[in-house]
Amino acid sequence: VTASSIDVLLLNPFLTPYYSNREGPLFAYLNRHIVNMKYLKLTIEMVLRFFLSLTLPVWWYIAMFNNAGYTWILQNTLGAFVCCYLALILRLPNLKVGTICLVLFLVYDVFMVFLTPFIFGGESIMMEVATAGGRNVPSTKQTNTSVVPSGGGAGSATQLTSCHRNPGERMPLLMQVPHFNEWPSGYSMLGLGDIMIPSLFLSLALRFDYRHGNNPCCANGKRCHVTNRDVATGIDFDIYDRSSTGMCFRPTYWVICIFFYAIALCLANLANIYQLTIAGVKGQPALMWIDPLLIIPTIIVAKARGQYTEFWHGTSSARNSTYNQLADAEDMEDL
Repeated sequence: VTASSIDVLLLNPFLTPYYSNREGPLFAYLNRHIVNMKYLKLTIEMVLRFFLSLTLPVWWYIAMFNNAGYTWILQNTLGAFVCCYLALILRLPNLKVGTICLVLFLVYDVFMVFLTPFIFGGESIMMEVATAGGRNVPSTKQTNTSVVPSGGGAGSATQLTSCHRNPGERMPLLMQVPHFNEWPSGYSMLGLGDIMIPSLFLSLALRFDYRHGNNPCCANGKRCHVTNRDVATGIDFDIYDRSSTGMCFRPTYWVICIFFYAIALCLANLANIYQLTIAGVKGQPALMWIDPLLIIPTIIVAKARGQYTEFWHGTSSARNSTYNQLADAEDMEDL
């Protein structure tokens, strides 16, 4: 998954301009077949992208195996690629589906963190999976040796003590930031699910803003909403004044969601610091804080702006097609 995300998000945009000319020598070379069988076809481009996309995951694995101090940087980079890739390929159709998904994942997260220790005993399943289970428990090996003075004299032996600490195995299922002022070193952790699932809701909010011209960076005034117009089909289309230089200062749904997402992460961190938990269970289900602070403000703002019905049920395919054409046209013009 990480290799695929690196290929789509990094290698494809980087390599495309170099062989976009289908008549150039580079395109002909990269598309030369290494294997050309009926059920298997391999080109130089495919092999090149395969090995390049594996570079970062293999580097992370070697660094993790050798307990390198910078492993968490590579792991967070891999996690960022996976999260961005998921947000790119998955989309929520409307606020109704988004609300249902977030509520279900909230219940799942709370169950896995707070309730599984009472059912199965030990740590919560979520913590066990995120930290590679018992294999991730840091271990310290202490060795005592005695050094006898040379010559076999009667002098007392010298006691030497060596201590080797194994920080344990890491899994690329979460973001980690080390506690630099602590020993033995610990980590603050955020599961990738606490990023991926809200990102789908944020993507929905951003696309809804984009359809209504409320671009998060709307100071350029290129997409100021003017009015609605009833057409023969009975569909209301939003009209944009492309020549207007007015500025829109009303916060968009995306900005509101980003703001409350940051607040939710702070609340989850504070709850973890002050140990606001159930029966001493370690960790916090971050979605317990994130999902309500995404859903409730979005619904309140949508009702206040009179856009709740449209946001909740989504738009028709004809309207979506029109908005996509408008967005594509403006993007091409900006390029």
